[in-house]
Parts: sequence; structure tokens; C-alpha cells
Amino acid sequence: MLWLALLVAAWPAAACPAAPMPSGATAVVPARGPDQALFTAAVLAEVNRLRCAEGRRALDPGPGLIRVAAIHSDWQAAARKLSHVSAVRGQRTLGPRLDAAGMAHRFGAENIAYLEPCGLSYADLARQVVAMWHGSPGHRRNMADARATMAGAGIARTRDGRCGYYMTLDLAG
Repeated sequence: MLWLALLVAAWPAAACPAAPMPSGATAVVPARGPDQALFTAAVLAEVNRLRCAEGRRALDPGPGLIRVAAIHSDWQAAARKLSHVSAVRGQRTLGPRLDAAGMAHRFGAENIAYLEPCGLSYADLARQVVAMWHGSPGHRRNMADARATMAGAGIARTRDGRCGYYMTLDLAG
């Protein structure tokens, strides 16, 4: 009976192997013009592995969500400010950002982060930011919320000579 209890306890980890990173994710994130779809795919590979372990369905990438997450990350980098509230016209808070993404939604959540690594790949940066969010109860709750069905991630590099990245994950359902 003990072996059955151990098997059941190990089941979620065994059923949720590490998702393969998308092709191209080993490329270093460039200083200008990062590939937002590639960053989203790398972030979702990590988020969906965590969602699987919690019995949640995988999130699909939302092109409109990728666009507004990228705009929000770019605004944060330009403003040198980590904030859920922006000065972007029509996208001041998450609700209007989801509307601008063309999302009919009943649920929305947003995770933001700033990290100062330099020369990291899309895959490494995605792993670091998702691990950081996973360690925060509120951010973890956003990523695991069963109401979320789609997500988009955005990334922008600092413009002040420092080597850091502002990142946004917008989730909707």
C-alpha cells in the first residue's frame, strides 16, 4: 500500500514533464526588437508545466495579448518604472489593455517583473521570470487560475545603459 501512496504522490510531477522550449529559444534576447511571440512561447512552456502540475489546462498564446503585453513592457522600460498602471492612451490598466487586445473576457490578470541579467537566451529569461512569479503567492495564483485560457508575454530592454528587462504576462479567459 505504501508504494501506491508514493506513486499517487509522484503522479503530478511524472505527468507534467518539462515542456520543450520552442525552436529558437536558445537565441540571446537582443537589445532592440525582441521576438515577442518567441518570448511568449518560452514563457508559456514554463507556465503550462506549472499549470499541469496543478491540474489546469494549458494556456494558448493570444496574439492580441502578446501585442498589449509588449506595449506595456515597452512603456515600463521607457518610463523606467515597474507598474500595472501605464500612461499608454487607452491602455492605462489591465481591463482596457484586454479590450485593446480584442479579447472578449470575463477574467484577466497580469504579472510584471524586472530582471537585470544580460546576455540571456529567451529560454533562460523565461525560466527565471516564471520561477520568480511562481515564488510569489499572488503571481502564482494568476498563472494557475482555472479561468485563464490564453496569455501573452512581452519583454523590453532598459534604455538607460543598464542591462535589464521589463516583462509582462497578461492572462485572460
